[in-house]
Amino acid sequence: MRGGHACQENVTAPSVIDAVEDAEQGEEQLLCVLEQQYGGDICVPQEQCYGVPACTLPALRQRLSHLWGELDLQEISGSLGDLGTLIPLLVSLSDIGAVSFSGALFWGGLFNIFSGIQWDLPMPVQPMKSIAAIAIDESLTPSEVACAGICTAGIVFLLGATGLIKVLNRFIAWPVVYGMQIGLGLRMAIKGVDTIKKAPAWWPSDDWDCYALAVVAAVLTMVGLQVQSRCRFPIALLLFFVGIGIAVRVMNQQGKDWSFWFESPVHWAVGDFTWGSLWRGFYKATLSQIPLTTLNSVVSVCKLSEDLFPERPAVSQRSVATSIGVMNLVGCALGGMPMCHGAGGLAGQYRFGARGGASVVFLGMWKLLLAIFFGGLFSTLLAVFPKSILGVLLVFAGLELAIAGRRIQDRDDALVALATAGGCIALRSTLSGCIIGVLITIIQKLLPEHRQDEGLALTSTSPQRCRVTVPAMTI
Repeated sequence: MRGGHACQENVTAPSVIDAVEDAEQGEEQLLCVLEQQYGGDICVPQEQCYGVPACTLPALRQRLSHLWGELDLQEISGSLGDLGTLIPLLVSLSDIGAVSFSGALFWGGLFNIFSGIQWDLPMPVQPMKSIAAIAIDESLTPSEVACAGICTAGIVFLLGATGLIKVLNRFIAWPVVYGMQIGLGLRMAIKGVDTIKKAPAWWPSDDWDCYALAVVAAVLTMVGLQVQSRCRFPIALLLFFVGIGIAVRVMNQQGKDWSFWFESPVHWAVGDFTWGSLWRGFYKATLSQIPLTTLNSVVSVCKLSEDLFPERPAVSQRSVATSIGVMNLVGCALGGMPMCHGAGGLAGQYRFGARGGASVVFLGMWKLLLAIFFGGLFSTLLAVFPKSILGVLLVFAGLELAIAGRRIQDRDDALVALATAGGCIALRSTLSGCIIGVLITIIQKLLPEHRQDEGLALTSTSPQRCRVTVPAMTI
């Protein structure tokens, strides 16, 4: 409906909107949902509005009008559901100079808007956790982080376009991926503890950065995690603003210049590119990110969106893989941070009340405004951001990543996951941990009697039947 009048006597046109993969039959079906242009008007029926890309200007206007009509307090609340993952990683990466705060915020907001318009679902745009964790733990350079994101994007794009993503997912078992998440999460938590140790004293002095502040922040976070299901407010956002407030106080005490200066969020991020930085980004970060992206950011997010929104058209693995590829090929090269669509982010936003694309479009608009008008200011404040609060944010972000292991209910799978996590931590190499997990999985498959021993099994649930559940914590 446009201008208060319904479209009448329109004939269905053979316009092809999207190719949707049939995950079970391996066949492709085409959704033709636009109606033929009649009198300069194109109408998309309301019942077919969900999950359809707005590929023409009239359809885009109708989609935006629909999103505006759907925006309410519940959607706004839902938009905050994934900030607990974004804020600790973005602040930590900006603190070590691995990414630009304004650039990461700008491109993340832009792709939030694109994702909301494309699918009309609360599809999150969140940091690639493996690349972020490794960059924080090993202090990767901006060029290495950008190269890792670009390489991951290219591989995921090709896997999705060719359908080889299903082959890779059959080769890497779920327990191996869970083990990688446990290992990376614990490494990030250890890095958070090391960051807290940089606080100068136990009690606050002129800059308020101390161990006591870390204890208060940790207690506040634990309490917030217990009550957030009722208040629906991400505690990480509160801690971030507390840290910004302390940074403002420190800036005033030090008499630093508060004059406004503009920091362009768009810049060439691989200006110091070398083949060495490409190799280090690929070897250290890309190889460990690929399994997490294909399983968690493609397969799991499609399955979870189908479970949460069964009445809407299914989100295809190909469309998600293509989106991740485009986001990082463009964003990482021009100042953004490696990003993906994660099942945990979708679950978190759904838990906080998001039911449509209006939530992520709203979030994206605020990110753009903050990046354009206050990006330079935030970059200045992050230089004096209290390490005690930053460390607490890192610890709980790492624990949130590691808690994925709770989904494992089989003893053999637990062995694979813990061996993978142990390899990641002990060898400080996620790739080595992944190889250890794959080798143990192969050995288990070659010993069928190992699976037949019912006395060792805690449950009959197999890794293939493990379902992605709503995360128990979203800081």
